[in-house]
Amino acid sequence: MLPDRSQWKVDDKEWMKQHRAKWKEIREAFKHVKNINLKYLRCLKEYYLKGEISETVYYEDIAQHDLNVERKYNPEKPFDRFWSYATLLDLWLTADRSKKNLKDIVTRYDEPPIYPSQAVFLEKMRYYPEKGSLFLERDEEICHYLIPKRCRRRDYPDRKTEELFYYTVSSIFTNVILGIKNNIFGTKNPNPHNPVRFCLTALKDASIWKWKLIEKYDKDTIYNTYRSQEIEISLEKLFFQVSNIISNAREHNELAVEVAKELMDVYDDPKLPEPILKAVKQGLGSAKRKISKKKTAAKKKVSKKHL
Repeated sequence: MLPDRSQWKVDDKEWMKQHRAKWKEIREAFKHVKNINLKYLRCLKEYYLKGEISETVYYEDIAQHDLNVERKYNPEKPFDRFWSYATLLDLWLTADRSKKNLKDIVTRYDEPPIYPSQAVFLEKMRYYPEKGSLFLERDEEICHYLIPKRCRRRDYPDRKTEELFYYTVSSIFTNVILGIKNNIFGTKNPNPHNPVRFCLTALKDASIWKWKLIEKYDKDTIYNTYRSQEIEISLEKLFFQVSNIISNAREHNELAVEVAKELMDVYDDPKLPEPILKAVKQGLGSAKRKISKKKTAAKKKVSKKHL
């Protein structure tokens, strides 16, 4: 079935004017998504402005660079030849923001459903621009469709094997933690558009499943030990930052404080595996000890001045 193009108001001069102006921002944004071949920009522009790609542009810009597949254009799947990020591009550029259409996009393409687009989207959380929205201020909405709020086995029916699910949770665990540490906690002015802030519950679930499945799918015993330690160390360092930010809230950005508090709430779960609970506790404890030492040193410094 052809996508509904009624939301592309191609006969409305003001609508087209606004969208042409917006296209300049989108073109810049594509530079941050390294997977997109800039030879295909005409196709992306046509879809963003008109809701379809003309066969002339398709064959000139895509098919001639795609010699290993049939040169047939399918208007029902306009981004079918963009492989690993077809779903992401359609969610990003479609003018039809209805829930029905966005749900349809998620299952529209023949790529392994969502998985490659999700991987690209997760990577952007780690390398998100310092200012502005990368995805037309649709970051949270796209995140909702590419990364379920929970990360349990039943939330990913398209991951046909448990091993593929393991790679998914590993990717979520790594990218979300690095996104928080580098782009929320590690900068004075975190970008509020970064969708990593909407993945905190998924991070907790990914922590659990990564821990459960690591020995099964990382066959080497030494590697298992390293990976297990990596989970603990990553969480310990993360919650060291969490405790420090909450304890010194006035010195930190409001968004960083908000995310730190939410992480505390999300991980306040006695049912978490013991090693994860221990890592969180150690991170919080280390931060408190460091803060206590600083306060003690400051008091001693003041006392010496009065002597």
